[in-house]
Amino acid sequence: MFDEKDYGYMKKSNFYFGFLFFAGILLPTISFIVEISSRWCAEILFDPMPTWWHFLFVIFVPITNLQTWSAMRKGQTERLGWLSFANAVTIFISLFYTLIFAPVTPFAFIAIIYFFVGLLPLAPLFALIASILMRRELKKMSPNIKPFALQWKGLAAVFGLVLIALSLAEVPFALTKIGIRRVNSENIEEQNKGLAFLRAFGNEGYLLRLCYSSSGMVTTDFLVSLFSANIMFDDSNNSSLTEQSQKTFYRLTGKQYRQVPTPRGINHWERFDSWDTFDETDSSRIMKGLALTVSQID
Repeated sequence: MFDEKDYGYMKKSNFYFGFLFFAGILLPTISFIVEISSRWCAEILFDPMPTWWHFLFVIFVPITNLQTWSAMRKGQTERLGWLSFANAVTIFISLFYTLIFAPVTPFAFIAIIYFFVGLLPLAPLFALIASILMRRELKKMSPNIKPFALQWKGLAAVFGLVLIALSLAEVPFALTKIGIRRVNSENIEEQNKGLAFLRAFGNEGYLLRLCYSSSGMVTTDFLVSLFSANIMFDDSNNSSLTEQSQKTFYRLTGKQYRQVPTPRGINHWERFDSWDTFDETDSSRIMKGLALTVSQID
């Protein structure tokens, strides 16, 4: 039988493991499912999973934490090397998204009081805390000779690998913006080179997102726009890039951006059918029910 002291430790242990499960597994999983099904974050803030690489980064966190949590509960040390490596990767992925969501984190804490949805932007932060705590437990489970990933040198090496992987996932977005600037150059030769550059290295889906002034941001775009242009409170700062993107998309594809399906997660009010207003000065708008039957020049 457990005495009172042992019983108190067991309750503390159960609470501790319960917190790790909630913060490192349950909350990230719920956030992932909500975002995949509703694109809530993509419409209001930015798209946290604009590519399959980002998709894999995000889902890697709760899967790895679940394996680590299960090994901790069972006291298994057979795969300690792999769990240590995966845990280090999880820490840096969580840190990346924690930094991305940092500008809205204070508002998310406030939103918890009124809406449970306030927990969703906090998922990376909670996952980061849980991953760090799990790393501490892995060190306690390890023998005298710790796996390379549990050492400081191993942690630095994993950081480099994750940084390279995240950079490669973000590079197409940066290259697309470079191509947009070249296409909108005043030099005709530079414009043609810009189009060739976009066809070779650009991301057409991202270019289409940039054609919408009210949204279209992805991951690091959110931080850059927030601190350089105060995008959360003023949308006009993106007008130049938006117009350039619209012109570039037309020159690249031969279609206006509104002639192709709107990317999922784009928040633009013109898509709602109940809005029948039409601005005659805006040639990019398409009025509901309006069609061209004959076009003739004499």
